[in-house]
Order: sequence, then C-alpha cells, then structure tokens
Amino acid sequence: ILGVMSLQNVDREYAFDDRDVSLLSTIAASLGVALRTGRLIDETRHRVAELATINSVGEAISAQIEVEPLLALVGEKTREAFDADIAYVALVDEENDRIDFPYYVEGGRHEVQEPLAIGEGLTSRVLQRRRPLLLNRAEDWSKLGERGRGTLAMSWLGVPIMAGDRAIGVISIQSTSEEGRFGESDERLLSTIAANVGVAVQ
Repeated sequence: ILGVMSLQNVDREYAFDDRDVSLLSTIAASLGVALRTGRLIDETRHRVAELATINSVGEAISAQIEVEPLLALVGEKTREAFDADIAYVALVDEENDRIDFPYYVEGGRHEVQEPLAIGEGLTSRVLQRRRPLLLNRAEDWSKLGERGRGTLAMSWLGVPIMAGDRAIGVISIQSTSEEGRFGESDERLLSTIAANVGVAVQ
C-alpha cells in the first residue's frame, strides 16, 4: 500500500455507490502504477549518478601516486558529488599519535586544519568504531552526547578509510543548513569511495 484516496460528502448520506467505488479504485490503481514507475526511474537515475561518481573518483585515484595530492583530488571529487558545505579527508599519523587533515573545505574555502589528537572528536569515533557514523537529526546528536569541534553541522556523515583491518583515515561530508541531508545510499557510496582510497593509500 503506497497511499489512500478518499472522497467525502458532508451534505448527504449515500452520496456514493458501487460505481464510484469501482471508478475510484481504477484511478487509484493507475496512480499506483505511475508512482511505482516514477520511483523506479528515480532509483535508476540515482544509481547512474552513484556509478558516475565512483568512476570519476577511480579516475582521480589512478592518475595519482603521491598520497597527499591523491587525497586532495578525492576530497574535491567527493565534495562536488555530494554538494557538501563541509568536506574533509583525515589521515592517521601513528608516529605522532594524531589525525592530520590533508583536505578540508568549508563553504568553498580550503581551510588549514590543525591536527587532532587521536581520541578526540567525531573523526576519532569513526576510527575507533571502524564503521560509518551518520548524524541527521538533533536527536542523533543528543544520543551521541557530543557535537564535535569546529562549525556545527546539521547533517554529518563520516566513513572510515580501511587498510586491511585497520582504520587509517576518515572521509566526512556535512551540511550546515539542512537536517536529514544524507541517507543510506550516501553512506554506501561514500564507503565505496573510502574503500578505493584505502587500497590506493596502501
């Protein structure tokens, strides 16, 4: 069941008969087919866009052999694909026990980010959990118990960059103006990008 159609008459009883039921049922059935078709078209377009993004990032990865330019390219492609207000690529510096940000863009500006101590912020949560973190609503932030550092985001998605069974970095996209901006398909796509980055970094 996708929805309901209803007719009502507030002036008289027995305003509708079996013919009205039949006609309205036919209209509802036609609408149901149209809705399903529209949804399939939307899903197909979304999937094509996902594949185009993965292909674009793959081309960027294959064109670079140096890590920092590679991460900058991936960050830029990711920011453009998701039209994110904030996007960053973080990488663990195990030698100095910190998290570096080779790519960070906020509001279209490339900002230099100070390193973060391992264990601090949402980036560390993603690294420790070794799985994506999606915060889309105020209640998500309340449940988490922290808002991270820097500009407050209304929607926040971060996925780990894995090298084998180790989390070596994080890719994050954020919206500072819109709740519910990211969903499961965005999480899946960003995770695919991060998996490719993990292989390239290795």
